[in-house]
Amino acid sequence: MKDAVVDWGERLVLLMLFASFATANVRSEDMLNWAMVAMEGMTAFLVLIRRRAISVSERPSDWALAFAGTMLPLLMRPRIGGEEIFPGAAFLATGLIAVGATISFLAKMSLNRRMAIAPANRGVQAKWAYAVVRHPMYAGYVVAQVGYLIHNPSWTNVAIYLCAWALQGVRIIREERHLSLDEEYRAYMRQTPFRLIPGVF
Repeated sequence: MKDAVVDWGERLVLLMLFASFATANVRSEDMLNWAMVAMEGMTAFLVLIRRRAISVSERPSDWALAFAGTMLPLLMRPRIGGEEIFPGAAFLATGLIAVGATISFLAKMSLNRRMAIAPANRGVQAKWAYAVVRHPMYAGYVVAQVGYLIHNPSWTNVAIYLCAWALQGVRIIREERHLSLDEEYRAYMRQTPFRLIPGVF
């Protein structure tokens, strides 16, 4: 019973924050912001239909990191009006959001119903996008989020993303600590040595 309450509580919080993010960005009537809503909406949908976990981390700090890393970007808000922050900013933002959303989409299609927020093992995916790096979804998020920030510059948005990215780095390490309890995942780590950027990290 407790596990079910936590599981659905996690989904409810995500859906509430997504609804707030979606409302603000859809009202902006900006196609680039709508693309970010679609990217985040796919995450919310897959969390709703995810499969039952084989194991879930019971460390409160892991849950806190996971929630903060997932929820903080949903606090971003669009800028209404204003000039480009530099010549060609809209073009660059469009390219980054398109590339990031595509990477994220491919990662989500690869992961499918294995989606999780808190560190959890719902079966190891070592193919498709996950054969390139171990966390392609996070990589796609960062690329798209840089584009969103260029398109919607504000000190609040900068602060939110900087905090979110720092937390995501720690989250990855904590997530892998839990997943590496599984021998299949340890084999996957040997097979795919880089977390986010091939040849770098």
